[in-house]
Amino acid sequence: MWAGGAEDGGGRASGADKRFFHHTEELIAAHPEFLDRATPSLDARLDITATAAPELAASAAEKAIANWGRPATDITHLIVSTNSGAHAPSVDHRLALLLGLRPTVRPTMLHLSGCSGGAAALRLAKDLAENNRSARVLVACVELNVVAFHGPKEDYPQTLTCQAVFGDGAGAVIVGADAMRPIEDPLFEMVAVSQTVIPGTKHVINMQLTEHGLDGHMSIKDLTPLAAGNADEHLSDAFRQLGFAVKWNDLFWVVHPGSPLILDQIERALRLEQG
Repeated sequence: MWAGGAEDGGGRASGADKRFFHHTEELIAAHPEFLDRATPSLDARLDITATAAPELAASAAEKAIANWGRPATDITHLIVSTNSGAHAPSVDHRLALLLGLRPTVRPTMLHLSGCSGGAAALRLAKDLAENNRSARVLVACVELNVVAFHGPKEDYPQTLTCQAVFGDGAGAVIVGADAMRPIEDPLFEMVAVSQTVIPGTKHVINMQLTEHGLDGHMSIKDLTPLAAGNADEHLSDAFRQLGFAVKWNDLFWVVHPGSPLILDQIERALRLEQG
């Protein structure tokens, strides 16, 4: 199922031409409780993700392993990040079985890390790879929005905003140190990782599993200026710890968007040139 085409208002506002979802109109029709916040629906949502999330993660991981060039049994560590499940055994266990990983693979699950889940997983993978000789860490991030799908709420329009911006998907990468050439041909090097919490911001974004699915609150009017207003200071601090200063327009940027509003304000705050 896809939605949010550029020809409609939601597509123009979100900047998303197309988004993919595991849930379909037929599935939503079969579960009217997904639209009614007064009716418990968490069990039904988790039943769907218990199967769908590992399968979606496996489709991405299989491609990463094929590009890596070594057998899946050479993977020593597994990190999975998701906001879409709450099971034990979790997505990591089911994913390991689907991929045929060794029983000795060392898994780590990151639950409900929000938008920072992918970055947190890479940060952890770097530490594991550098501190465990010959380690090869498979990182997989997977999300299914059926856990957080809700009908519109008059006093909280952000429900529709989130569903206009985010879709379902998975990504995977293998992280290691001391590449075994010529078999392994690394694409990128993680030189350093850092993380900063902006004080006094716990009210801006929050989420929790409730009887009617994954729910929470996002204050866009606070989030957008906070993200842009703190970017220069915290990025400068991160590079300063590496011992050098940079000019923002000399870098290639990849920013977790959240929304076009955030991207636009970060562009202005850092005085990024067009292109």
